[in-house]
Amino acid sequence: MRIAVVGTSNSIGTGGYVSGMQESGKVHSIENFSIGHSTSVVLPMIKKKIDFSSFDFCIFDFVVNEEVQLKNILEISLINDLLVDFISGMENTRCIPVILIIPSHLGLGEMKPARAFYTDFARRHGVPFFDFYIHLENLAHYSKLSVKSLFRDPDHLDRWAASAFGFKLAEILASRLSKHVEKIFSEKDGMLFDYMDFSSLQLGTPTITRESSVLKVELQILRGKQTIQVPIQKGSQIIGIALNLGNTNALITLTSGSSRARYDFGDRYLLVDDERPVFVVRPIVPFRLDETLQIGIQPPTKGGDRPPILEIGGLTIRRSIGKQNELNTNDKDIELALAISDADVRFAAMLGNRLSNVRIALQREMAKNAKQENN
Repeated sequence: MRIAVVGTSNSIGTGGYVSGMQESGKVHSIENFSIGHSTSVVLPMIKKKIDFSSFDFCIFDFVVNEEVQLKNILEISLINDLLVDFISGMENTRCIPVILIIPSHLGLGEMKPARAFYTDFARRHGVPFFDFYIHLENLAHYSKLSVKSLFRDPDHLDRWAASAFGFKLAEILASRLSKHVEKIFSEKDGMLFDYMDFSSLQLGTPTITRESSVLKVELQILRGKQTIQVPIQKGSQIIGIALNLGNTNALITLTSGSSRARYDFGDRYLLVDDERPVFVVRPIVPFRLDETLQIGIQPPTKGGDRPPILEIGGLTIRRSIGKQNELNTNDKDIELALAISDADVRFAAMLGNRLSNVRIALQREMAKNAKQENN
């Protein structure tokens, strides 16, 4: 079984659900296209990199971040169009999309908009989905923990819990390999998207290549009063800006015809690491374009005495209405979390309890040793 993963920080790093899938013995290979802090605005960029014919399943994980962005910038209709456009690339391949709904503190106790949308999208299109929330309260009950104690921070499950879910997800997907699912793509009017990669353009600005464990990206560098002039298709809209937050300290200005906008993405990740990037594709309120686009920078709202700098990789573009191929399947057995039994949850809770007890014992021992050293 070969799996592609396209998601957030929940899909990156050791000890999460991806590690659980790898440890299940059911997965031959996992290729990870995930980018931390991301939303579905990253999908047009990933679509240019991924070969769907190489995979049995492609997992999406965006709910955690989109619950936040739906309050501010993103709209349900845009997320829907981005998913339809991305999934259209799976036509004439064996690849099946799988929606993953990972819990966060924000989503506890009620059905939030992003979770509700992805559940509805899955049911409308016959796309399998795995909702972690369904078993969360039972897992906490059997673990003798509060629900919030299952998290290591508000946006990430504790590693043992995420890994347990991933282990079962791999088993469930493996059991579906022999299942015949008819994928029907029908042509409809819809929005078309593209990712404009600045590394493929001759923009005349200095560049730098940044690399992390999950990506390698070429970025354009703007300093001071430098600007970039980008040829653009009139009538298109920018919906996302790809940049390295780790070395961006600027108010970004966009000018196209009579349209002007400014964006400050803050300094939370500034200079976290000089070499490894904090690369993101940040969603923005759609910015309408004329035939040219000028990108510039100004001193940031916050940033002290540091001179303004921007490392930018490209733009996510929404083009005019065109023809989309929209997926529907004949699959009625799409709620994957229902395949997890109460016994499975009890077993995961038992392992979690043992890990928690070991962790507590280690913390006590470390505190005891520290006290003795101080004495």
